[in-house]
Amino acid sequence: MRIVFAVLPHLIIAVALLGLIFQIFRFGETRRAPGMATVTDWLWRIARWLYGGYFIYTAVMIGRTLWIGGKGVQQPTPEAKAFYEALHATGFLYPLMGITFGVGGLALILHRTAPLGLVLLAPSVGVIFLFHLMLTGSVVWGSEWALGLVLLAWHYRSAYTALWNYTSPGVTMGANR
Repeated sequence: MRIVFAVLPHLIIAVALLGLIFQIFRFGETRRAPGMATVTDWLWRIARWLYGGYFIYTAVMIGRTLWIGGKGVQQPTPEAKAFYEALHATGFLYPLMGITFGVGGLALILHRTAPLGLVLLAPSVGVIFLFHLMLTGSVVWGSEWALGLVLLAWHYRSAYTALWNYTSPGVTMGANR
């Protein structure tokens, strides 16, 4: 099981990059029947499922640690261990991370709510990236999770345009407020 999780971010990046290449160069775009997914659609879907599934698994493990107890994740450096223990010591941050991972991962599993899942996971993935960059020395591990999020966010970029192009319906210039 440990090997699967060690390889998982590599697999997600590979599948997402392959999806990106297929999308850019229009490979595998032929649909066999109306409504059927293309190879490109399947690549993005697999990347999304793997990424979301990992965070669901992590949420379950956080819940298990909180309910049953245990050491949790063993950290490689004293600084990382101190940070990890501080998360536990707050009494609220570790459970909040578990809830965010679970809800974000579940939202990412479904195509319709995938952009919301990415938004929910983005702050945590940013912390994961910086945690590994600054405290554990596992630059590749943290970078791959961040890159996976960026690739998936790029794929769903059209869902975010309303955030900076919002126009309120029925509002005209010079109207009484």
